[in-house]
Amino acid sequence: MSSPAASSSAPPGAPCPPRAATTLATVSLWDLTDPARPDRGRTLKAGEPVNALAFSADGNILAAGVRDGSVHLWTGVASDRPTRLGKPLKGPAQPVMSVAFSPDGSTLAAGSADRTVHLWNVTHPKTIGLLGLGR
Repeated sequence: MSSPAASSSAPPGAPCPPRAATTLATVSLWDLTDPARPDRGRTLKAGEPVNALAFSADGNILAAGVRDGSVHLWTGVASDRPTRLGKPLKGPAQPVMSVAFSPDGSTLAAGSADRTVHLWNVTHPKTIGLLGLGR
């Protein structure tokens, strides 16, 4: 994929993350470098229907909240070779309905249909750990 495009709300020339769309258990990445000619990139497989997506602030990590209560992570989503970042994160007992990264990218939050929010420290991908659980 080429470098990500600037969106209409970003200053001219400012980078922004690639865009993603989901259908059932797959996520399609789109390169919007030229908004007039969007280029479909890789398709990522989550294994279960995806309910929510979020990019990290730098646009390099994509989180997908899944119906089975897990969160899948991919790194390198702005490149031609996105790769799964470890095993899916587990915690919620019901489907994950929302995911969001903190502004500095160190924390990932996942809101579940069981009315819980799980927080993970994603600073070091090899040692991602649960920070807390809230109701």
